[in-house]
Amino acid sequence: MTEVETVEWSAGSQFVLYSDGLMDAEDAAGVAFGLDRMAAALAATPRADRLENLQQALFEHVRGTPPHDDISVLLIDCDT
Repeated sequence: MTEVETVEWSAGSQFVLYSDGLMDAEDAAGVAFGLDRMAAALAATPRADRLENLQQALFEHVRGTPPHDDISVLLIDCDT
């Protein structure tokens, strides 16, 4: 089934697309990275550095634990 979803944004926003592998990435204790960690990493960072900060937050969370799935993230600048 194919669906179309319309999304509105404000100039200066960023649209974040990510695979479930990001949310599911676990640390050694089996705790998933999750939406709250992703949102905190993005919100606490200037726009230009968000992808790098998210990457760093993920690396610190998993600390060498191999992923069970692919991890993909795309940030799209929504300018006028």
